[in-house]
Amino acid sequence: MRQHVSTSNRPKKKLDDAQYYWHVIAESIGCSVIEAKAKITPQEFLDWLEYFRLSPPLKDQVNYSSAQVCYTISAVNKGKGQKQIPFEKFVLDYREAAKTEDEKTIDKINRFFGGLANGKK
Repeated sequence: MRQHVSTSNRPKKKLDDAQYYWHVIAESIGCSVIEAKAKITPQEFLDWLEYFRLSPPLKDQVNYSSAQVCYTISAVNKGKGQKQIPFEKFVLDYREAAKTEDEKTIDKINRFFGGLANGKK
């Protein structure tokens, strides 16, 4: 029987957009990320990204569908003269939510100083 290994004490590794899509591709073709990277050419990776743009992964579809429901409920219940809340406010940002407090602090410093915290000028 396979035992569950707790990951709560491990440092959390954040996936950037490309790494996230490598995981989705690997899951789609039934192999590991390393195997997918060995099998797929750069052009095919770009083709996959276009495919995901046209047909988002289920997590993204559920996210946008839920946001549309919330947006519609908000629009129906807003008072006279009130501005409609923008649709983007209802879409969950999973990557932003997964950031550590240190990463959020760095983002705030970057916004305040215009990117100087990461050495950008």
